[in-house]
Amino acid sequence: MNIKQPVPKYEHVKIQILNSNGQLLKTLVDSLIQIGNYRYEFNKLKYGNGIYYIKYIIGKNTIVKQVVSIK
Repeated sequence: MNIKQPVPKYEHVKIQILNSNGQLLKTLVDSLIQIGNYRYEFNKLKYGNGIYYIKYIIGKNTIVKQVVSIK
């Protein structure tokens, strides 16, 4: 699964993958990022079918998106 994220200004970015219980499965990035568009890869085959959440923390903003994974 490709996760695309634009970064509008030089900021701290953290992208996490959580399972349906809210448990952290993987942190894709946790660092200061330059302006630009970024793509991160998450190997969903390792975790199987189910509902996952992608948690984006960019600066002071947090966004959570739900993703359904089906093989």
